[in-house]
Amino acid sequence: MNLISTKILTVLAAIISACVVFASGYLCYVNPERAWAYLLAIALVCVAWAVRYLHPGSGEADPKSQRVRRRLTRAIISSGLMLAFALGGVLMARLGWK
Repeated sequence: MNLISTKILTVLAAIISACVVFASGYLCYVNPERAWAYLLAIALVCVAWAVRYLHPGSGEADPKSQRVRRRLTRAIISSGLMLAFALGGVLMARLGWK
């Protein structure tokens, strides 16, 4: 049973991914000595979307491949939330919030 439509999950994954990329980009800019960590977060988001895009499961494909694609979308959301919380903590520390 799909409680949330695939389109809503995709939009949510895109918004979370954009937040991660923007936060990583900002932190990379203000903290260039640790740029590799923030660039790694951006690369992770890009690879996850590439895997989701390249997986055959869009349109009128069979239900099994659609389920796999839905799982990939949920994995992007989960990993994006973890990265967003970690980057949010770094941003709060950087801005002096405790």
